[in-house]
Amino acid sequence: MPHQKFALERGGEKDLDVSLKYFSVNIEIHYKGSLIGVIRKQSELREGRTFELPDGTQLLVKRGRRGLQLQRNGMTLPGTAADPEVKLAISVNAIYLIASLNIILSILAVVLRIDLLLVLGFGIISGIVGIILFVLGIFTKRRSLAALILALIIQGLMSALIASNIVALFYLSFAGSNTLLLEDILESVSLWIGAIIIYFGEYFLIFTGIGAIRKLKGKRE
Repeated sequence: MPHQKFALERGGEKDLDVSLKYFSVNIEIHYKGSLIGVIRKQSELREGRTFELPDGTQLLVKRGRRGLQLQRNGMTLPGTAADPEVKLAISVNAIYLIASLNIILSILAVVLRIDLLLVLGFGIISGIVGIILFVLGIFTKRRSLAALILALIIQGLMSALIASNIVALFYLSFAGSNTLLLEDILESVSLWIGAIIIYFGEYFLIFTGIGAIRKLKGKRE
């Protein structure tokens, strides 16, 4: 039975232990080794159960959209899926990943002269875009909403460009303009589908950082 440990406050000791059982609802919550609650039914987890901690505060355990949701007196526990710090970290890592992919694929396209990469738009400009995204990731990590929105715009344009170029390649190839290119595309079709999924998937991960930054700034104010 896997265990997840959480602190009641950011920077505090991880005294709250939540044990989960795969493929069934069997959740046990311990605080400093003492059992404070058990959830056995799907309905309880869906609706949420509240347990009292030794200090008198209330702990809500509920299934959220992105995993288990834990709140103490209405405040999300640090380290959980709903924690804005966690959401922001995911968003920043997504920016870094896309930036790294742009830089690596651009270098491969230019140095090795890979035709498909060049046709898809990877080259010197996309490499520079990758560097810009990496810098924006640094500022996003510092909770800059402007940097995050700019990264979203750039990422959205890059995703749209790649998707449109792939569609154009298929169209030209099926139209008989380049049979050899069609064979190359069909051999690498899984690669290009994966690229589209990654680029658009990371876009939505980056988008979640907007709400996270707003919540973090709201707490600070």
